[in-house]
Amino acid sequence: MLFPIGRSVYNGLQSTLKQDKANPLPGIRHINFQASYAFSRYVSTARDGDFINNPYDFRNPTHYIGPNGLDRTHQISFGGIAQLPAGFQIGITSHFDSPLASDLRLPVSGLAGGVFQTDITGDGQGDGSGASNRGLGDLLPGTQVGDFGRAFGPTGLNARITNFNNTMVGQATPAGQALVANGLMTLGDLQALGGVIGGNTPSSTLPYGPLQLAPTGAIGQAWLKTFDLNMGWTYKFRDRYQIQPGVAFYNLFNFANFDGPAVPFSSILDGSPGSPNGTTSQLEHGAQLASLRLGLGSGVNALGAPRVVEFTLKIKF
Repeated sequence: MLFPIGRSVYNGLQSTLKQDKANPLPGIRHINFQASYAFSRYVSTARDGDFINNPYDFRNPTHYIGPNGLDRTHQISFGGIAQLPAGFQIGITSHFDSPLASDLRLPVSGLAGGVFQTDITGDGQGDGSGASNRGLGDLLPGTQVGDFGRAFGPTGLNARITNFNNTMVGQATPAGQALVANGLMTLGDLQALGGVIGGNTPSSTLPYGPLQLAPTGAIGQAWLKTFDLNMGWTYKFRDRYQIQPGVAFYNLFNFANFDGPAVPFSSILDGSPGSPNGTTSQLEHGAQLASLRLGLGSGVNALGAPRVVEFTLKIKF
């Protein structure tokens, strides 16, 4: 069953500086410049902004709330255009946005009995069933929505994984506790069957035991950086006709941008490349994780994509 998650709140403080001046410097006839900064927080009960999302806890859909997958704390932008002699003009646009937030979820087996292994909240979900939660386990205990990259980073992640491994792995979930409380099984029976937190049946492809720690040199999601430059020339004739050839360089310095809203880190703590506890800078910039780099998508240009050169010719009449 899907539950509509309707609690989303955006708060932000934005400041803008604008400057428009004629003949500011020798060789510049006119300049218009603008710089802006936004400090914001977008919190929600779901990681993404879809109209309908699964809750993290089916017993209490609004229990978990925090920075969602579109939250950027700092957004810095600046740009301008300068009119030069002989009809030439030059313009720039640049964006520097802080990393997105991410969740931390337990890996699941997707097999029968998963509620005894990863259903930490006791809501009957978290077992990897595609019909119930699209293969996503519960949040790592002690964390909230979007904690990774906000409340803590890779170093703080290992402290929380260690605490989970030391205090919860091998213990019974609420479903297992119900069996023990009613005298149907003992904790030892559940541990022998792999029906405890961190346990998996022998046929599972997932490892048995504690979560893997983040490797040395582990990183979080990255900043978005881009700098665009465009240049053009205007030739007028017969007062009403104009020809405007030009060239534009998008992401002029070819910044490598990763982990955008469409291709973020995986939230599952399975230790694989692309996960919070399995990614280093070397891995992210290697061929194995090329899919995490921002690309063109379905258009000819996208914010943060690799450098693109565009030639233009405009005719006005």
